[in-house]
Amino acid sequence: MRNRFHTDLDALTEDVIEMGNLICSMLDRSVTAYANGDREMADWVLQNKDEASRLDSLIEDEALRLLVLHQPMAGDMRRIATILKMITYMERIGRYAKNIANAANDLMDSDEHKPMPQISTMGAVAIEMVRDSLMAFETSNVKLVDDFASRDDELDRMRYDYLRTALAEMKACACNVDTYTSYLMVARYLERCGDNACKIAEKVHYMVTGKRIDLR
Repeated sequence: MRNRFHTDLDALTEDVIEMGNLICSMLDRSVTAYANGDREMADWVLQNKDEASRLDSLIEDEALRLLVLHQPMAGDMRRIATILKMITYMERIGRYAKNIANAANDLMDSDEHKPMPQISTMGAVAIEMVRDSLMAFETSNVKLVDDFASRDDELDRMRYDYLRTALAEMKACACNVDTYTSYLMVARYLERCGDNACKIAEKVHYMVTGKRIDLR
């Protein structure tokens, strides 16, 4: 029979998974909104940002309560420490998703939006990294993050490739400056989402194995 501490720790883990699923949905929909000019998707992201903040606060409070009341050891301590780090990284990803949604609405309001398949491609890599890092936490399967260093390098390469394209477009016509500045900003947000997914993966790896790694 499980004691109260482990029952509460299981519930805390479920809250983390709920927050992770919400953050993934926010990032996915913000990328769709930006790449395709979908205002409904952008508005959904903005409507759910407060729920992400609520879960962040709830999880932090509960994790600290478990630490103070039960003073867990070994693997349980690593799990709670990982959760406290994870919610910080997830909150940042949610903030980037909100920024991308706002940027999508700004472009649509200015009638300067153009379909951007590059953003969709870059977004797909970032979103998959976030999902896999969270799945590694949920399943304790660190093999899901084994290739994160190469995936992070791929995100960096795409961002710099896009930087060259955007600079060429801005040089060709000053009328492109505002639009391509926005595109570059979103590409940077997606790169940072990948960085935060790597940070989650590093903490999960430590939680599962007790060994620290550097994926960036």
